[in-house]
Amino acid sequence: CYHMDLNPSNILIFQERADDGSMRRIWKLSDFGMARVKVRRRAAAGDRENDFNSLFVRRKKVPDPSVSATLNRRGEGTYLPPESISSTASMRTSSDVWALGCVLSVVLTFLETGAEGVRHYQDARMDHRRADGYDRFFLRGTRFTEPDVHPQVKVWHKVLREKATKRNLTEGHAMSCMLDFLEQSVIRVAQR
Repeated sequence: CYHMDLNPSNILIFQERADDGSMRRIWKLSDFGMARVKVRRRAAAGDRENDFNSLFVRRKKVPDPSVSATLNRRGEGTYLPPESISSTASMRTSSDVWALGCVLSVVLTFLETGAEGVRHYQDARMDHRRADGYDRFFLRGTRFTEPDVHPQVKVWHKVLREKATKRNLTEGHAMSCMLDFLEQSVIRVAQR
């Protein structure tokens, strides 16, 4: 099963009591409206992809007349990977890993710079000349090139490393390790 719409508003944080009596925070995913489930049948020659919602009776959604899809493109697809804009169905579990990496990049930005820093990070991604007015963590490829990780991701991560290192060397090292992992193993188009 893969979520296909992983973003900060679909990640809930609960506080629960651990066995030792201490309180801990648990992250849980919500809103499986776009989720897909791979169904395996022994007789079939391969996996078939099903819409998770087709397993349940759907209620009709009441449209919100105050919201126009053309008015605000920010946030629309921000955390989706490059394959989300492909003309062929190529979303997979690694697509959710990409989205979680993007969410963690934003969480680390918030921890270091607050809400204002998150807005600046969004603006930097959206204002790039090749961003097409969209806030995404990748830039669409041209006719002859593949999509690539948005250059502002590395620029912003460099700022986060410098701020953490300036405050405390150990904290700077920890921040560098986390961001290096995100850049080298998670938010990477070449592996996809």
